[in-house]
Amino acid sequence: MTRALIVDDLDHVLEPGAVEIREVLISDSEKSVGLAFICPCGCGREGYLPTDVTTQGPRWDWNGDRERPTVRPSVQFVGGCKWHGFLTNGEWRAC
Repeated sequence: MTRALIVDDLDHVLEPGAVEIREVLISDSEKSVGLAFICPCGCGREGYLPTDVTTQGPRWDWNGDRERPTVRPSVQFVGGCKWHGFLTNGEWRAC
């Protein structure tokens, strides 16, 4: 189990399991929200989980908690380390 370190800017953090909540303005009235993270296994890869309901394609449900995030369904990297697990109550747990 790895604690999710919530950070403001993931670009300068290599801590396994670090999470940045990204809000990107699409227009004056629309924004896209998602969670960027460093793989909790320690391989250093960065991933992104789109959570916005308007996102087409794969999307994760996020509980909206900025301190102890939970997303569903599970997170799985394809290729590379192939880590698979869950982010629940701010903790990464491998399957």
